[in-house]
Amino acid sequence: MERGLLEINNPHDRCVVFIRRFKKIDLSHPKAWRFIDMRSDNTVDSDARRRLSDLVNRRIVRAVGKRNLFHYDDIEWNNDKNGGISEDTHGEYLTRFGEDFERTVTELIDREASNLEEISKDDLYIECLDHAHTCLKKCEHFLARERILQDIDDYVQNDSKYPLVLHGTSGSGKTSIMAKCASKVCLSIICIEC
Repeated sequence: MERGLLEINNPHDRCVVFIRRFKKIDLSHPKAWRFIDMRSDNTVDSDARRRLSDLVNRRIVRAVGKRNLFHYDDIEWNNDKNGGISEDTHGEYLTRFGEDFERTVTELIDREASNLEEISKDDLYIECLDHAHTCLKKCEHFLARERILQDIDDYVQNDSKYPLVLHGTSGSGKTSIMAKCASKVCLSIICIEC
């Protein structure tokens, strides 16, 4: 929840939270642990419940806003062999949940697609995307030239005042080498941001 919801930019534009609460869960049911935090002695883990309640009621509600928060309260516990949710006894809830899920996720996707349409009209964005595609294409069949890549890595990490010159005959793979270097830089930036 931290990484996927609370630590991202604009969670109210990108996330939907569905909260389901059962009433009168039969704690002795062998599948009760799937629906409530329990200890190994089949008692409710009240500390985990308190932390989850705090997380939901304080941080998640604030992050996603009421528009993207759905509550399904007082769902009757199904005590048959399956326990919890049953299509027979929870058909109305399952239908409502399915409709809410489809509608809100579709809205999020449509909104994001609309934003991408606007970005895709930007000439600089198109040029950067074209370079990224070229880089990926050049890296597809890159043959091991680890020594050259290591020399470039060593050069980039030192404090030389001289430019790095990559030279060779036409078709020798200069562009592929630079594409591979660029892809490694992108990967290291992504790893640092994680």
